[in-house]
Amino acid sequence: MWLNDVYGLDIRCVRLTPYKVDSRLLLDVQQVIPLPEASGLTVQLRRRQSQARAASADTRDWTPYEIITPAGRTEPLRLSGV
Repeated sequence: MWLNDVYGLDIRCVRLTPYKVDSRLLLDVQQVIPLPEASGLTVQLRRRQSQARAASADTRDWTPYEIITPAGRTEPLRLSGV
């Protein structure tokens, strides 16, 4: 599972169980690792990680600036696109 998380690989372990019904061979396939119930959790974790990476890549300056003059102060201003 750590290979899936760390390297973004899609590695799964499945259990194959063959059954013979009359002359037909049936195969039951069940995913063992990662558990199917954990898929929702892993999707949420990957989404959070990608959002955190996107936020850390944002290098814009969000510092609020106030202009102070003898007439008074302005509302906090933010420089856009810097």
